[in-house]
Amino acid sequence: MKHLMTGLTIVAALSGCAAFHQPAQFALEDYPGDTPLERKLAQVNLDQNRARACGNGALCQQWMPSRKELAAASSFDCKAYVMSKAYALQDAGIDASRMRVAQFGVTGGSHVVLVVDDRYVLDNLDSSVRQVREYARFDPVLASLPWILMARRAAPVPTLSQANYD
Repeated sequence: MKHLMTGLTIVAALSGCAAFHQPAQFALEDYPGDTPLERKLAQVNLDQNRARACGNGALCQQWMPSRKELAAASSFDCKAYVMSKAYALQDAGIDASRMRVAQFGVTGGSHVVLVVDDRYVLDNLDSSVRQVREYARFDPVLASLPWILMARRAAPVPTLSQANYD
């Protein structure tokens, strides 16, 4: 894991490296976490956070995007990051019923994050998987993922393994 974190630090320091279209191919056991689930969450969080963000906190997506809308998006806002992570986890075998969206207010607007098992938070503003209790001060409102988007598995999110992490 030390090599992974050193590599990620180097990548983060080089601004041009964020434009790679394929994620680094590290072994799952090289990601932080005590369990296979925690390591898979860390992998997905890091991989999906690489997508280009909308500039200056702008909204790129008007609603929670479908897989097709994500594939066509040139940049992501927090809603797109949530759905890209949800689709990636679903492709990895994690049931959508284990995932929820948390929305909370931030300076002059709102933000959404993905919550897994009512315990883990995947946030596009943080490269680490956090515990939901760390977000309690924001008084988040939890909601289910849009079932209509999660019910269909039309095309998997690219580059993620199909392993089951229950």
